[in-house]
Amino acid sequence: RRVALLAALSLAVFGCKSDPETASPLKRVPQFSDVPIPAGFTLQTNVPDNYILETGSFRSGQQTYVGDARPLDAVAFLEERLPQHGWALVSRTSSAEAAHLTYRKNDTLADLDIARIPRSENIELRVILRTRREAPASSPGTR
Repeated sequence: RRVALLAALSLAVFGCKSDPETASPLKRVPQFSDVPIPAGFTLQTNVPDNYILETGSFRSGQQTYVGDARPLDAVAFLEERLPQHGWALVSRTSSAEAAHLTYRKNDTLADLDIARIPRSENIELRVILRTRREAPASSPGTR
């Protein structure tokens, strides 16, 4: 009886774990290495959609951060710092409470959404990266 109790207790305490590094090709890293994040912003590790996938020249991922700042201050930071990391502005839409920025670096697009969290002083910064794939060339005579 004592052995069974000890075995059950060991299983409950130590459990069975799988290695998350080998279970998935997704990388669990704090942020994209070439996308600067404003000071005071924290990666939201409880967001299930956060991931980074890098295979060869292909990059895809989403990271969500929360910070205490005005949306336009975060936009100003990103507009100053992203070009320093090789990103070129493609488009920008903004208001006092939200903004959407799209940047390009080689074949990778970065979409950055900045918005005030309802009933909060904080804002959310969502960074989505994706490598664009070339569309197949259409053959002559087809539409």
